Amino acid sequence: MIKKKISINNNKINFKKSKFVITKNTHFIFILLFLIPPIITMSLRCFSMTLNEPLYEGMLVKGKLNTDEKIWFNKRQIVPHSNGVFYFGIPQGHTDTLILQYEKHTPTEIIKTQKKFEVKQQRWKETKINGLQKNKVNISTKNQERIKKENILLNEKRTEYNKDFFPICFTRPIPSKKYRISGDFGARRILNGITGSGHSGTDYAAPTGTPIISPADGIIVVAHNDMFLSGKTILINHGYGIFSSYSHLSKISVQSGKHIKRGEKIGEVGSTGRSTGPHLHFTLTWFNIRVDPEQVFNNYPCIVSE
Repeated sequence: MIKKKISINNNKINFKKSKFVITKNTHFIFILLFLIPPIITMSLRCFSMTLNEPLYEGMLVKGKLNTDEKIWFNKRQIVPHSNGVFYFGIPQGHTDTLILQYEKHTPTEIIKTQKKFEVKQQRWKETKINGLQKNKVNISTKNQERIKKENILLNEKRTEYNKDFFPICFTRPIPSKKYRISGDFGARRILNGITGSGHSGTDYAAPTGTPIISPADGIIVVAHNDMFLSGKTILINHGYGIFSSYSHLSKISVQSGKHIKRGEKIGEVGSTGRSTGPHLHFTLTWFNIRVDPEQVFNNYPCIVSE
């Protein structure tokens, strides 16, 4: 604090030399002025991202970012909704450390770094399926080419990005309790005695004609009446990389390009394609990474009265 003394002698005003005096208050102010810049700098450099841990292979992860932050997983940028919420999928078999690349924009610099997360291993079941038609297991060269083309169609559609929708929560595609899970996600399948790959989705056994609903808002991007393996098939783009597919249907109630709401009927359970009985083979993906549907329904449920 600066103090200036004034005296009046013989009608003259004398100004004495100014003196700087440090009081308790000015001492406190100086401490604040010294500390505030580093505190601001540290806060600008901190990342605010949160994830719903623990993380497992085959998991759809939900998290949140600030608007000045960006992240990437496996070289793909994870784009959040306007509220900062985002999803990304961890592939089945990814039991190594998960690394997310960060980028944060401050008024003076762009900060780049990475953060590592532990991914826990799942215990996958083994499922034996007998009674399949031989031509559905020992597939001819001609049908292998057909399967390849159909998979290319589905995989290409799963690369399309859409920001018109964002799934806040998910409902099961068969809302009633009149089903049983006949095939678990990730289970190693043995088809007519031949060991196959891990199961890409969840099978819900239900009577033919059981209504199937969309678990979230979206747009129909595939409505195919006859695929070799999956029969009558539907693929829905739910936005921000989230897709759901429905196989072995007896009836398709929607057309490609239709916008649908969560809970809207899209088809009926059947046994078309490679199937031994009426059921819905349901798949959820983040782009082309398949995730466990039951984990999604349990972690991000919508409150629905049935």
